[in-house]
Amino acid sequence: MTTLFEQTINEHLTVIQALSGQASIFERIAEQMCHAIYKAGKIIWCGSGGSAADAQHLVAEVRLPPAEPGASFCEPLEAA
Repeated sequence: MTTLFEQTINEHLTVIQALSGQASIFERIAEQMCHAIYKAGKIIWCGSGGSAADAQHLVAEVRLPPAEPGASFCEPLEAA
């Protein structure tokens, strides 16, 4: 019998194997993002809840020059 831990690891491995076949797509996306950043363009990431936290993390990772401590570009949207 497979434990929950083993099942979770196997699911992650399946996803990783599927993504490995998409390397050329990820490389093209990375090249376009670099081009946008170095040509003073912009990349917009957004999300809600946990996805907003992921978006904020991505902004912090690629910000040039590095943001000041505590700086954030994550602003909550007001309910319509």
